[in-house]
Amino acid sequence: MSSVLEEMRQEQEKLIEEKQIITEDYEKLKLKVADNEVFITEILEEKTQVEEEKQIITEDYEKLKLKVADMEEQYLKEKQIIIDDNENLKNDISEKDKVIAKLTSQVEEQSQNERPIITNLRAILSLNELYTTKLMKEKSQLQERVTSLEEQSIKETSSIGLQFNYLIPSMDKLDCLSDVQVAERKLFLIQGDKPQLMNWEKYGLRIGVEKESLLSSETVEAAVVALVGGEFQFPPNTVLVSAVYAVSLSKPLLKRLILEIQHCVDLTGRPGLSRHLKFAIAP
Repeated sequence: MSSVLEEMRQEQEKLIEEKQIITEDYEKLKLKVADNEVFITEILEEKTQVEEEKQIITEDYEKLKLKVADMEEQYLKEKQIIIDDNENLKNDISEKDKVIAKLTSQVEEQSQNERPIITNLRAILSLNELYTTKLMKEKSQLQERVTSLEEQSIKETSSIGLQFNYLIPSMDKLDCLSDVQVAERKLFLIQGDKPQLMNWEKYGLRIGVEKESLLSSETVEAAVVALVGGEFQFPPNTVLVSAVYAVSLSKPLLKRLILEIQHCVDLTGRPGLSRHLKFAIAP
């Protein structure tokens, strides 16, 4: 009897253990089912979202198809335009090639005709260059001569001094004067037989040369010295108010010079010379 009870007790404990296991498995299964339900819900939501995105993609695809169709149509139109333009360009190039060929032929023909002229022009240009070189050399020599004459003409030529119709010592004797104040020297060139007018505005002197005073091929140097002080021979009570001019010529003229004298002398920058001049006061 006791063995039977023991077996029943063991059987009961076994059943209790199995029940406990089943209960635990059930709870686990419930949790798993709950998790699966959540997962299924998420999957359904994702499915809905995917379907919505699919719808959007489908709509975009249809729009893209329409756009591609429009682009293909536009491409075909532009392609045809390019083909037409190429044909027109080929025609234009062909016409221009003909024009260029014609112009080239004309230029070659003109070049053949102008070649002797160009040869002559080159020869003339070469002669002109030689003549120009010669003139430049002569100009340089003349300039050197003028410079030399400016420095030496006073001593090398006879001179006539004029100031208000009063005579002054000749130029070659100026170096002997004890108190001569030279303001400036200047050299003028008188060329040919035409009338000339040489203006020395700074020192108030203008020299006129009459027509046919020289031969057409002649050149004469006129050296002028402006003096503002010196041992001049004036009438008593004479007051010097302007410069005294010494004019000398390298060669006598056929007609006399005309001297126009203004009572003004520019002594800017040379204040030491101004003490030799006075102001004239009319009565």
